[in-house]
Amino acid sequence: MIARLVPFAVFILMMGCAQPDAADPSANHTDPTPEAGSQTEPQPEAPEVAADPPEIAWIIDTAEGTYGMPESTVYASINGVRIPVFAGPGLVDMTPEQREQYAAPEGALAAAGFWGGAGKNILMFVEGQEVVAQEAYWDTQSPAEWASSYQEIARLSVASVEAFRDQQGPIFNGCFEGSDETRTLKIDLDVHLGNVVGELQTTIHDEANGYYTSASTSAAGVLLDGSVYVEVFIRIELDEQRSVEIWSWDGEQLTIDGLALTACSV
Repeated sequence: MIARLVPFAVFILMMGCAQPDAADPSANHTDPTPEAGSQTEPQPEAPEVAADPPEIAWIIDTAEGTYGMPESTVYASINGVRIPVFAGPGLVDMTPEQREQYAAPEGALAAAGFWGGAGKNILMFVEGQEVVAQEAYWDTQSPAEWASSYQEIARLSVASVEAFRDQQGPIFNGCFEGSDETRTLKIDLDVHLGNVVGELQTTIHDEANGYYTSASTSAAGVLLDGSVYVEVFIRIELDEQRSVEIWSWDGEQLTIDGLALTACSV
């Protein structure tokens, strides 16, 4: 009987020696639970990832206008969205020599045009998440200081371009009208998925100078963040003109060339 108990006692003794010492924290391989109220090391915040700059390009479309003058419409392409922004006489991309002469910033798109003793320069470049459009008019008497001659005409944000992509359904279909001392305007306007089409009738009644006439205008473009960028074809008497205009619209009031128009019945 004693012979049988000896091996069992040895086995129990060995098992006891293999258990970790409760008084020795190094014997426990699990991390102790933090005591209540203890502070842990703050985790560093993930660095913000800078948004990619917009991809920009432009398309210059030139056609012969009245009296043989070359008329150019320039469409900005921002992340693939095409927007009419500039118009001018025979605009072409600047040569390296012209870029230096006309103070075009490095990396900017730059074009120049000249006709009948007067010219126009245009620039388009990226600032952060915005695309800036600038222009300058000049003639043979213009100053040599070009850097201060450019005026900003538009600032288009990437957010507004993406919002244009996300628009759903029609926004407006109807008319606007308004008048001042010398003009009366009425436009039939359709805005669908951010695309704008309009037919504008203008009556000039300048009694002080004895000038009366009328013009009809076809417009097409896009609505971006309250600004309407449109290419226009103007027919006035025997003349036809091609240009680009930027209107403003707050959803209720449309402003064209400084004249506020309100919604009307068709």
